[in-house]
Amino acid sequence: EGSGPNAERQEGPHAHCVRFAGDGSALYLVDLGADQILRLTLVEDGFGEASVAWTAPSGSGPRHLLFHPDGSAALLLSELAATLTLLSEGPLGLETRQTLPTAPEGFTGENLGGHLELNAGGSRVYVSNRGHDSLAVFALEGERLELLQQIPSGGVHPRHFALLEDEGKLVVAHEKDGCVATFDLNPDGTLLGPARSVHVPGACFVLAP
Repeated sequence: EGSGPNAERQEGPHAHCVRFAGDGSALYLVDLGADQILRLTLVEDGFGEASVAWTAPSGSGPRHLLFHPDGSAALLLSELAATLTLLSEGPLGLETRQTLPTAPEGFTGENLGGHLELNAGGSRVYVSNRGHDSLAVFALEGERLELLQQIPSGGVHPRHFALLEDEGKLVVAHEKDGCVATFDLNPDGTLLGPARSVHVPGACFVLAP
């Protein structure tokens, strides 16, 4: 149940992402339409009761959730607000530590959060902006996020990307112009490029083999 102020995108519940808790005790469900993250406890024969683990600012449209590999934090990308939020797990659910915009300060055009990735070491966070058409790289140190880089994504509407750390690459698919662009990863986790691109009509998802 639930809805948000954006009549086109939040007319009702819109389950956009699910993630297991780090300890396997629950499943978190990100609801873009209801501006909530729900927590479903796991029991022997399925799911227990659902509870609201976190409520987003009205109209944010939470889209993607990732848990830090050491269990210390979670990261949430909100699509409609185009924000990145650092969360921690508390006794009553998820608690907000910090929220940052994913587009540059002062940008006034329409922008939607696209995709969210975390490197294996948990020190770099990658986000795509659809509208600003860019990739943002954040450092995650302790309990704080810091913007390291904003770089053009190389196409129009970067919906999804794959972080290929072993190959030192990031590959991003642009839904509106079919451009699949490849970036090189610098040693500090920032991006260089695009190094090359190919045209794939309708491209919207990248899956590493």
